[in-house]
Amino acid sequence: MADPLEKTPGALRRFGFAFGGGLTVLGSLLWWRGKVPAPWVLGVAGLVLVLAALLPRALAPLEWLMAKVFSTVTQGLTYALLTILFLVVLTPLGLIRRLLGKESLGLEPDPTRQSYWIDVDPEGPASRPRKPF
Repeated sequence: MADPLEKTPGALRRFGFAFGGGLTVLGSLLWWRGKVPAPWVLGVAGLVLVLAALLPRALAPLEWLMAKVFSTVTQGLTYALLTILFLVVLTPLGLIRRLLGKESLGLEPDPTRQSYWIDVDPEGPASRPRKPF
């Protein structure tokens, strides 16, 4: 049985063409802007594209490394974006609701009540097993 983590030559070739194409675009933009590392980036892009076309298995270590790098970057971006979403959207909404006196959960104490228990019909409807509480 083949190892599912082992990359096929076709998958490595696709990675090489995609990565080499991305480096080509980056190198072209650097060249257009007159930046110094443009020839180096274009040289690496050419090497990756040639390896992808002729010897895709040679790209396996690069693919493994880039998968680790992209995984780490993705995880960091996820935390950053969720933090920004919380601070920019949810926190102001909560503050506005508090200023307007909205209480969605019914957490304010009510001295007139003897209990906060909510009675439920013990028999319940036939669909009650889907809602056990």
